[in-house]
Amino acid sequence: MKTLLTVMVTFLVSLNVYAECMANNSGNVVCGSGRCLQNSSGEVICAKTQGAECLRDSYGKVECAIEEFGGCALNSLGKVICGKGKCAQNKTGEVKCAEAKGAECMRDYIGEVSCSEVPFGGCARNSLGRAICQI
Repeated sequence: MKTLLTVMVTFLVSLNVYAECMANNSGNVVCGSGRCLQNSSGEVICAKTQGAECLRDSYGKVECAIEEFGGCALNSLGKVICGKGKCAQNKTGEVKCAEAKGAECMRDYIGEVSCSEVPFGGCARNSLGRAICQI
């Protein structure tokens, strides 16, 4: 039975390269189209869209991005904020998310968040610690 389960999970994951699977407290494997996390009661929650991130809030509740390749971050109050692209918290605790699908956001050395404006675009810090993102 374990071999059959492994084959089934492998097949499911092969259909979607961004899928993730996780065992719950009962030992059952749960798979989603994106990231999977356990909530505070041990229930596995998975993103329903391809490549989407999930994050646990300060109370243990799991929230997932609804956009494909969407991201999530915690704000200063411990609330999960999700967006179309990746998200990051700035120096005041506010969350900024990229508006382009799957685009990166990055916090720089002074706590400001910059996001790429290009779908799946990236960011990097320069030698001065500033976040430089594709626009």
